[in-house]
This record gives sequence, C-alpha cells and structure tokens, in this order.
Amino acid sequence: MSGDEPNRISQILSYREDLGEREALLEEETLEISRDMWGDRYINRAWSGADWHLLLEAFPPMTEAIRDEQNRLQNRGRRVPAYASVLVWFDAEKLALITLRSILNAILTRGVDDGEAPGEAEITKDICRWCRRVQSFQHRKTRGGSGLDNRDWSRDRQGLQLGLFLLRLAVDHAVTGEGVKLFERTKTFETEGDKFKAGKEVVRLSAAAQQSLESNKIELIINAPPPYLPMLARPDHWTKLERGGYRYIKDIDLVKRSGNSRIQKALDSADLSLVFQAVNALQDTPWRINRGIYEVVHEALDRGLVLPGLPTDRGIEALVILPPRPKSAGTKWLSAQRRLADVEYAKRQGQLLLVRDRMDVCKAFLDEPFYFPYSLDHRGRAYPIPRVLHPQSDDMGRALLRFADGKPLAARGGSGCFGGGQKSMG
Repeated sequence: MSGDEPNRISQILSYREDLGEREALLEEETLEISRDMWGDRYINRAWSGADWHLLLEAFPPMTEAIRDEQNRLQNRGRRVPAYASVLVWFDAEKLALITLRSILNAILTRGVDDGEAPGEAEITKDICRWCRRVQSFQHRKTRGGSGLDNRDWSRDRQGLQLGLFLLRLAVDHAVTGEGVKLFERTKTFETEGDKFKAGKEVVRLSAAAQQSLESNKIELIINAPPPYLPMLARPDHWTKLERGGYRYIKDIDLVKRSGNSRIQKALDSADLSLVFQAVNALQDTPWRINRGIYEVVHEALDRGLVLPGLPTDRGIEALVILPPRPKSAGTKWLSAQRRLADVEYAKRQGQLLLVRDRMDVCKAFLDEPFYFPYSLDHRGRAYPIPRVLHPQSDDMGRALLRFADGKPLAARGGSGCFGGGQKSMG
C-alpha cells in the first residue's frame, strides 16, 4: 500500500455508524483504491499485457508476410540475398514472434527507461541473437542434423542482413486489427554547431499503436485484481457456489474452477451441504491484530533491526555486486552468479513489499475485530480470500493475528508448540 490507503481505510473504520454501512464503505473503498495500492508494481504487468496485445494483433499478418517471402525466395533463380538460406530454413511463425518481440521490447524498454527510440542496428542485432539461439538449440537437439550451417552467422553479413530484412518487413506488414501499421521508421538529426546533420535510423510505435497501447494499459490497470481486505461484518454464508463471503463484492465464486467443465459438472451434481458448513464456520471466526507482535515488528522496521524471519533491506544493495571470479572459472560461471544474484535480489524485494503491505493492513485494523471470507481451490482446500494478511500465511503473518474471542489452552493442549511432538491428546 502507499501511504494514503491506510489513512483512508482507518477513516472508514472510525466511522461509528451502522456496521453494515461501514462494511459497504470498506468494500467500496477496496475496489476504488485497487489501482493505487498496486500502483507502480502493477504498471510493469500492465505494460507487458498491453504490448502482448499488440503482438497478438500483428502476429498473423507478420507471419503471412514472412511465409510469402520464403515462397518467393524458393521459386527464385540463383540470384538470392545472402540471408535467403537462413530465412527459408526458419519456421515463419518463429521468425514473426522473434521479430515482433525484439522490436516491442526495444521500444518499450528504451521508451520507458530512457525516453529514446531504439536504433535499427540495435534491434537488428537482437533479432540475430535470438534467431541464432533458436538455430543453435535445434542443431543440438538434432545432433547436427538441423540442415543449417552451425557457424555463428548472427554476427556476419548474412545474419545482419537477415535481421535488418525482418525489421523492415515488420515496419511494412505488422498491422493492428484495424489495419493500422504498428511501427514507423524515422531518421534522427543531430546538431553540429549551427548545422543539422542526419543521425541514425530509429524505430518507433506509430501514433495509432501508441494510442492502442495506452488504452490497453489503462484498461489493465483499471481491471487489476483488487487487494482484498478483511471484513468488519460477518461474511455472508455460502449456500450455493456463488454470492457468499463479501457482502457487496459478488464476483467471487466459492470454488476456483479455471473453466474446467468436468469440475463444474461434478460441483453441480454434488451435495455440498457439509462443505458449506465448514467454510461458513471458518468465516464466522472473528480475529484481531496481535498488538504486541505488531509493535515489535513496527519498531524493528523503523530502526532497521535484524530479527529472525523478518526481511530487511540491510545488505540488499550488495547483492548486485558479484564475487570475484576464480581464475579457472569461465563466462558461464559469471552468468550463473548473475542469475543467482538477480533471483535473490528479487526475492528480498518481494519479501520487503509484503511485510510493508501487511503492516499497513495491521495499522488500519489495529483496534477492530474482523473476519476473513473464504473460498476453495479446485482441490477443495479452503483459503482466505485476502492474501496480504491471513491466518494461513507464513510465521510472521500468523503471529500478527490472534483470535478475537480466544480461550486458554487446556492443560494437555499445545504439546506440539513446546517440543512435545504429536502426542495423543486422549
């Protein structure tokens, strides 16, 4: 969550009127602030989904253009371009995907990070590199029987001509569903004193494609999954496969079916009365924030203290610095170390974001009893719908919660928590 969302939620929670009205406001606010809470973390997913939408639109005409060119080269006489043998060898669909993906990646990466359009040479090399990877994999898979010379043609005249040809073919034939061109080539100009001189050729999204990309990105952000929160009021009981749990958010089914027709058929014919009772019992359990644990975690985060199970940003920047490479290690060792460092860095960042979101939810519900609505996965396992803070999360997530109507353990209870193992309770 960003800094404003906990305050907005707290204002609703402090609204001391009818409980049902407060619950309605909270669920309305949950949907309203979903874009703000996901914020920059969802924007990359939105960009990815939006440019994937463009790729899907341009893929069929690009594939057809490559296939036409392959047929033309096969029926041509002796005088063919240097890249002809490589172009004819590849599957048209693979080439179309490589080309479109390389162009879109270059445009969106440079456009978002640097604000500059990528040059033709940059995209050409990337297309060559991916074509070479595909060909090399096929060569190893067939043990040298791929039918194409395994030398590294991606860096010579043949490979560069192939990349440039595919790039310009995409500029001419990659179109959206409305027949509008996806890309355009322009020439940049540089100043030298009082004179202008021609610069490099760059590739940009056309104005229509840019507009389509923005509208799709906005739609994806608007439809981002809301960060479901606990409920103030007791959740609605499940009596059928839909319209339970949240009182006003009614687009969540009891069972996540993922469109599986066999699961749907089995559910429709099953007697689920015991399932409904079990899920409703889970939902009827009131919870509170464990204030003592919350204060300890809050202080540790503020002071940068290191506690077991609590992620910290201490030393996280050091993850981007690779250890010295042993003399006997080659380039593969360096690549492996880089991948390991990237994975660990992403893991630590994700853990930190989760902890901060949890603390925001705890702060908002610190003085309120609350409930968790539940749903089932396709295997029949029950899980709380809120995913940031819930009683089935990791150790810290569970420690931040306590029963609102707790009862002391009997003298013979809790043996597993004190090293007694799973002894008989009889």
